Amino acid sequence: MTESRSVQAAAKLMNISERSVRHAMFVRKHGIPELEQMVMAGTLTISAAAMLAEETPERQREVIATTPPRKIRALLTRERPANVPEPDPCPHCNGTGRKTEETP
Repeated sequence: MTESRSVQAAAKLMNISERSVRHAMFVRKHGIPELEQMVMAGTLTISAAAMLAEETPERQREVIATTPPRKIRALLTRERPANVPEPDPCPHCNGTGRKTEETP
């Protein structure tokens, strides 16, 4: 059975999304044991755990030690650079949405 089919089967069996299964696999592979324990105890969502598992083990320990579980996702989201670069301002309005006087 391919990994994709295994993920589908596991999701169906546990009545959860395939994304949740993938997150769990990622946490199991890259997360520290404490991270997995927090998920199993219900104090941290699997998606937040997957975000934290992307960090180094040292950073995972630091975040767990200093951040309440309900705030971990927000912390990691704020720390990440935006995936989409800011667009260049419109040459006709300099990003204001209104024509400037020098615009023909």
